[in-house]
Amino acid sequence: MRIQMKIFLAISLASFCTFSFTLINQPLRGCPNSGYLRLVNVSSSSSFASALDNALPGDQIRLAAGVYSGGFSVVRGGSSSAAVTICGLPGVWPKITGGTFKVRNNYLRFTGLLFEGPNASQNNVGVIGVHDILFSGNEIRNGDYHAGIAVDTTYNVEITYNYIHDNGLTDIDHGIYYRTQAGRGNVIANNVIVKNHGRGISLHDNEGLAISDTVVVNNTIIGNGSTGILVSTNGGSGNIIANNILAGSGALYKYRQITLRSGSGNLILNNVVWSTVLDRQGIGIENNLSGNTVSGNLILDPKFEDAANRNYHLLSDSPAVSLAKPEYAVALDFEGYLRDSAPDAGAYEAEVAVAPPTAPPPPTPVPPTQPLPPPPTAGSRKFIAVADSFTSRKSASSNYGAKAALSVDGENRSEAKRAYLKFVVSGVGAVKKATLRIFITGSSKNGPALYLTTNSWSENLLNWSNQPALIGAAIEDKGAVSAGTWVQYNVTNSVAADGTYSFAVVPTSDDSVFFSSREAASNRPELLLEY
Repeated sequence: MRIQMKIFLAISLASFCTFSFTLINQPLRGCPNSGYLRLVNVSSSSSFASALDNALPGDQIRLAAGVYSGGFSVVRGGSSSAAVTICGLPGVWPKITGGTFKVRNNYLRFTGLLFEGPNASQNNVGVIGVHDILFSGNEIRNGDYHAGIAVDTTYNVEITYNYIHDNGLTDIDHGIYYRTQAGRGNVIANNVIVKNHGRGISLHDNEGLAISDTVVVNNTIIGNGSTGILVSTNGGSGNIIANNILAGSGALYKYRQITLRSGSGNLILNNVVWSTVLDRQGIGIENNLSGNTVSGNLILDPKFEDAANRNYHLLSDSPAVSLAKPEYAVALDFEGYLRDSAPDAGAYEAEVAVAPPTAPPPPTPVPPTQPLPPPPTAGSRKFIAVADSFTSRKSASSNYGAKAALSVDGENRSEAKRAYLKFVVSGVGAVKKATLRIFITGSSKNGPALYLTTNSWSENLLNWSNQPALIGAAIEDKGAVSAGTWVQYNVTNSVAADGTYSFAVVPTSDDSVFFSSREAASNRPELLLEY
């Protein structure tokens, strides 16, 4: 455990990336509240396609919650001083599906979006022949062909802070596939890349200009069928593979965690490269290669909090703690927390003593240049918690807002714990039915009760001493709950319309309960509304 926390600032990546609006040291998850010249609201597949076809530099194309189906192409871009941003509001996660999402112009940002396969034997996302692209804070999953995101003949492309998982059906179906490049400045950083059928990341050029000067740092790459990272760069050089955690990949196709097949002058430094299978551990160097620097890598169990439930936060005694080379570390981790002066490998920083930046206020309404969508009609919506944490009587001043699992325990004991959830509801009108759901990760013989509480708390400041009071009687109390299942509460009488709603999850016995938080890789607390 670190005795003192110091703010750590990563080196500038300017020497690798000239991306004019780079956010490599600031995670972008959802529509920014400012920085655009025109706001374009879309709420249907047809309006989304029209917005893409008519985009102007400086536009923010803001997707409402819902499903957008079709093989969309981004054919109009921004400029070096005014990017086009395509985004969903934080926690809304509009889903794009039904064919490859094709990026075919320059100076574009994508954030807060869910790209969902299968897509009729096509890549989920294809970024081809372009430059100055930021792909940050998205989820890419369940693609059925070749790659979650495929990048070809590009430069200045940043893929950061994304959750890329469960893509592909064969050994050539990867999480991220960099095939060729047209210049320098490509960065893959702070992503969580899990259980893609082929490679986690493939720097694999079959023809064309060699892949050089690509930076792959601070990713957590777990359980992919083939190797975690393939470096087969057609003689490329200057690639940096550093500060990553790779574990459990190679089970289907018998590769080590990193495979170096071609190229020279590449740096492979301070990675954790672990497998429980001996011949999958470490780094595989093929073809008698020389001229690459491979050092500081550890073949040790990275010690995650709960890998079985995809909680890849590090335990305090993980070998990844303080392993990262500071000159290649990213200043903020996957959740937006500052890394300290001895940063950790992987996407998550283990010891977090500094809260992430305060979330900005909701966007100030501005007159749109396109008609607003019509009032909501009858339908259903899902809202993910915008804040959650738990409190502990035993550690009354401690904050747990960064945890991927929430804990509830004996209300009448010295170890008592309560959990709190906050949801922001918008665009639904009058609510007919509301259901709050939590995903149980630790069973209990007596599940918790749910109460309404006030909104006067912050995820990053909440503790036992300042937790808000409960309002009224329990909304609902649960009996036995089982790990790996959803538990739902009927909160219809508490959620009437648009607004902010907070709930407390309170134990009614001495049997503890654990459930996923919004920081978890999946199965986050959710509020389902019918209206």
